[in-house]
Amino acid sequence: MANNLLEQLIAEWCELQGYFLRRNVWVGNRAKGGYECELDIVAFHPGKKHLVQIEPSMDASSPKISAIRNIMRIYSKTYI
Repeated sequence: MANNLLEQLIAEWCELQGYFLRRNVWVGNRAKGGYECELDIVAFHPGKKHLVQIEPSMDASSPKISAIRNIMRIYSKTYI
């Protein structure tokens, strides 16, 4: 189940385009337990051999908060 409407819509669109999806994937095991981050949508198209990570956001926060979230999105690409 998607965490928000935007995530659900994007996931359904990807599935209609022929992608296989994993949602809410925890990555980056920490030495003392837990994970580094969560990837909202990871989609793979077997015919095109195309792998994509999608982090949908309906962010209406301040520019400072948005910048911090964008840094975390960039960091999460380490695991793709």
